[in-house]
Amino acid sequence: MLKVKNVSVAVDDLIVVKDASLSIGTGEIHILMGPNGAGKSSLLKAIMGISDYRVVKGNILFNGKDITDLKPYERAKLGIALAHQNPPKVRVKSRYLLIKLMELYHRSKVDEYLKKLIKEFNIEHLLDRELYLGFSGGEIKR
Repeated sequence: MLKVKNVSVAVDDLIVVKDASLSIGTGEIHILMGPNGAGKSSLLKAIMGISDYRVVKGNILFNGKDITDLKPYERAKLGIALAHQNPPKVRVKSRYLLIKLMELYHRSKVDEYLKKLIKEFNIEHLLDRELYLGFSGGEIKR
């Protein structure tokens, strides 16, 4: 599913990841561990295509397709996402955000798809609250 082949990542002119390789199959869960400054977040940002994190060597493949030069939104359309350990604070109601996202990505089936997501993630009780305000850790992750 995801293959990182001998990837080196630069921020400005500084190499922050050198010759990283990994392979993640469908349904697998992997954990990147290492000390602060080892390049874990930098590698993840490069996989997501964040512009400050340039792949200067190697390739990133997703489902056999080379995505090394794709824009972040193109990667997101393929199903690649980067989730923050502690999400950024946003002052908006959860329902509003979900509706806008569904309109953006599933215009013709907004109501049906939104209802499915709400049920699947068990978040009905969170929809009319400000995003993250008073949410438990588990609710924030959902």
